[in-house]
Amino acid sequence: MSSLMLANKQYWWCSGLASYSESRRVRIRVLVAAHVEWSAEQGKRRNSEIAVCQLTSDHNVEKNFEICKEMVERATAQNCKMVFFPECFDYVGRNKEENIGLATEENGHIMQRFRSIAKQNSIWISLGGLHNKDPNEPKMPWNSHIVIDDEGNTAALYNKLHLFDLEIPGKVRLMESEFSKRGTRMVPPVDTPVGRLGLSICYDLRFAELALWNRNKGAQILSYPSAFTLNTGLAHWEMVPPVDTPVGRLGLSICYDLRFAELALWNRNKGAQILSYPSAFTLNTGLAHWEPLLRARAIESQCYVVAAAQTGKHNEKRSSYGHSMVIDPWGAVVAQCSERVDMCFAEIDLSYVAELRQMQPVFAHRRHDLYTLHVNEVDDGKNSFNLSLDVFHIVPIS
Repeated sequence: MSSLMLANKQYWWCSGLASYSESRRVRIRVLVAAHVEWSAEQGKRRNSEIAVCQLTSDHNVEKNFEICKEMVERATAQNCKMVFFPECFDYVGRNKEENIGLATEENGHIMQRFRSIAKQNSIWISLGGLHNKDPNEPKMPWNSHIVIDDEGNTAALYNKLHLFDLEIPGKVRLMESEFSKRGTRMVPPVDTPVGRLGLSICYDLRFAELALWNRNKGAQILSYPSAFTLNTGLAHWEMVPPVDTPVGRLGLSICYDLRFAELALWNRNKGAQILSYPSAFTLNTGLAHWEPLLRARAIESQCYVVAAAQTGKHNEKRSSYGHSMVIDPWGAVVAQCSERVDMCFAEIDLSYVAELRQMQPVFAHRRHDLYTLHVNEVDDGKNSFNLSLDVFHIVPIS
């Protein structure tokens, strides 16, 4: 059973702040309108608490940073092992020129400040969507999902592969490809204090293959702060492998990546336990697709999915859906924010990931003799290249 504690009184928890599977043993905290705590039998599981942050970023980089800093401090006070920020955590420009002009390099001033607060608070931070300036092509920055460890070092960096271009005549026009360039490699899940995390970004959420790839790579948690696009016309490219963090091996994605299941599957194959999708979904697409896509990536990859999101009105031309959330490998929403700037907290139980995968070994049941995931992956000398596991092809029926 679950309960809600407000003003020292106990209420049955039946609101939309979080949902759960009764078979799941988990303890979560959600900070939305008030402090909410639900606890159940812990057993002998190893649990780790995380914080998922929801922002309304604008063009004021300094103001945005101060809000992020305060959230990191709140997460530290809650004894969290890792904090997840959404896509565009650094800023949302008012136009194309501002989106390009405010971009900074990975080792620039703003990132050094985030490294400092990570080290000062001894906490891991997932930054889902830095406008990462390329000194060789300064007018076309990357959209980078960066994981910083508790020493302030970069544990993993994933450049968004799928750029979100959307045009609904008379309603909305958002062409990410006009002010950002796509990444060129896959990133395997990374081990974090809360589990093995698969990285994606936003639009990646639409593509189940990415979630399944992360699962095949060992992901226990899928993170979707932004978008990830697989370009079949590209001759060769490398995926960014998951990164080891204090909460588990993390697979990186960004926003639009959420629509591409291939990326999640790739991260799972690379050992991801968690998939991260820092995002900035529009109101229209968020209302219709946000939660269903996140839950689908969690279920098919059997990973935790962590989705820190932008929310609210950024400027006269742009608003975001919000509803940051954490989903367990069974597909249950275990923590969720509303539509305002806030944080939610959830514990990551890697033993539950292992138990579920053993109980329902869907990856052992895949019919690779009939269908496979095709990933154009180059051996970089660090990750072994296995034809049967990493690169697949369609075999015509004779």
